[in-house]
Amino acid sequence: MKTTKSDRKQDVFANIAAQQTEWRREALIEPQPPALPESELPAGRSNPQASFKPLPKLDTPEKLQRALERERRRTAPFLRDLTPAIESNRIAAPIIACDWRLETEADRRDFGATLAGAGEWQRVSLPHYGGPVGRAAAYYYRTTFEVTRAMLDKGSVWVCFKGVDYQARVFVNGAFLGSHEGFFARFAFDFTPQARLGQNVLVVKVENDACSISDGGSWGMTVAGDKLKIEGCGMGQRHFVSRAIGHPLVEGFGPEGFRLWHDPAVDRIAPLLETCFRAEGWTPTLTTGSGGGNLTAPTAWSSALAAAEKRDGAGVWRICQVALAGRTKTNPVAGLFAGRMLEGS
Repeated sequence: MKTTKSDRKQDVFANIAAQQTEWRREALIEPQPPALPESELPAGRSNPQASFKPLPKLDTPEKLQRALERERRRTAPFLRDLTPAIESNRIAAPIIACDWRLETEADRRDFGATLAGAGEWQRVSLPHYGGPVGRAAAYYYRTTFEVTRAMLDKGSVWVCFKGVDYQARVFVNGAFLGSHEGFFARFAFDFTPQARLGQNVLVVKVENDACSISDGGSWGMTVAGDKLKIEGCGMGQRHFVSRAIGHPLVEGFGPEGFRLWHDPAVDRIAPLLETCFRAEGWTPTLTTGSGGGNLTAPTAWSSALAAAEKRDGAGVWRICQVALAGRTKTNPVAGLFAGRMLEGS
C-alpha cells in the first residue's frame, strides 16, 4: 500500500511515528571497558596429578551394564525413602462405576425427573472416556453411594473429582452444589448440609463443548446451539472495525463511525476491539480482520466477526465484541448502535 504526504498529514499516529528523536540520544553515554594491566601466565610448569585422565571406554553392552550396576549400588543409600508414613484422618469411599447417558429434550423440560433417575442409562466404569457426542451436547452421570455414621462424625463430607472435561454441574440429593470448568483439574464440593445417613444420590451434568482450547490461543463457547470460536485480533487490539457489510443495524454510519473511539475511563483514545469470533450461519454486523496464529500454528489472514446476529424463531441472538461499555453516553455512534442492538431497530 502506498502512503502519500497528504495521507500522513491526516494520520495522527503516522505523524507521531515520524517525529525525530535525535535529541534523546545526546544524553546517552556509552560505557567503555575498563583499562586492565597486561599479565602473562607462566608456562612450562604443570602438576601431573591435575592432568585429565579419560574414563574407560564403554564400548560394549556388557561394560555399560556393569557400570550401571556399580552406579546403582553407589547411589542406593541416597535413594532410600526415610519419610515416615502420614496417617490419614479421612474416610474415603471411591466411586468406580456409575450410570451414564446423553441429555434429551425431556431433561430440559423436567430436570427434576433427571435427578430422580428417569431415562435410559448405561453402566460405565470410572474414569470414563467417551468419544465425540456432537455439537453442543451434554450428558449425565448418576450413582448412589453410602454415607456412614463414622463419616458424619468427622464433621464434614466432601465429594471429590480428579477431573471432568470440561464443564461440570454437581448435584447431591437433588441439591446443586456448584459448577467447575477446567479439563483435568481436581476440585471438590462440601455437601455436609445435604448428606444423609445411608444412601445418597450423586448426579453430574457434563458439557464438553462449553469451552475448549484450540490453535493460536483461541477458545470457544456455545450460543444458540452453535459453537463460536473466540480469538484475539490478529496483530493486537484494534482501534477500528468495518461497517461495510451494510447491515441495517449500522445503516447511516459513516466510514469513520467505528474508528478511534475516546474512552472516558482513561480520558484518551483506546482500542475498541480486543477479541473477535467466527461462527457459521451468523449474519455479520461489524467485521474485522484476523489471522496469523503463532509461530507453531500459523493461520491465514481472513475476515472475522466483531458483531453478528442469528435468528432463532421469533427472536434473535446478537453478540458484540466491540467495547461499548462506558462509551454510550459520550459517543453518539456507540450509543445509537447499542440502542439498535437492544431494540432491534
